[in-house]
Amino acid sequence: MNEAKLQASPRLTLFLLCAHAAAAVASWLAFGGAAGSAIGLLVMTAGAVAIRGPALLLARDSPAYLVLNAAGDLRIIDRNGLEWTPVADSACFVSRWVVIVPVSGRMGRRRRIPILGDMLSRERFRRLRIWALWGGAGAARGHGPDAGSVRTN
Repeated sequence: MNEAKLQASPRLTLFLLCAHAAAAVASWLAFGGAAGSAIGLLVMTAGAVAIRGPALLLARDSPAYLVLNAAGDLRIIDRNGLEWTPVADSACFVSRWVVIVPVSGRMGRRRRIPILGDMLSRERFRRLRIWALWGGAGAARGHGPDAGSVRTN
């Protein structure tokens, strides 16, 4: 897998919208009246803002491309063109539906980037999961799955 463009995730979008809608309804039920409606509206607005980054990939620092070369080096490039590299001493979370990669960028800024199965083709997501389980940043330093550097679900 050379360079793969990440697609917006309908599953993550739906999940985040449902979670914020449930919180808005709970706010309305808890507070009632105009106050509950106002708080519910604020929660839904926060939900709309929240899905811009991780789900719809519209935020400036959202991941845009995933590059996995033949040597097993992974880079994630965001919409600004900045490169993020996996953190060697942190564990990736790997499940059937999502891989969460801890990365670092300029000036040591760290973050975790979730990559869902519907953001890549099936084959590319499979290769990413294999990389995270066996050839990831932790494995490069002798911290493979047997050493507990990868959490699976």
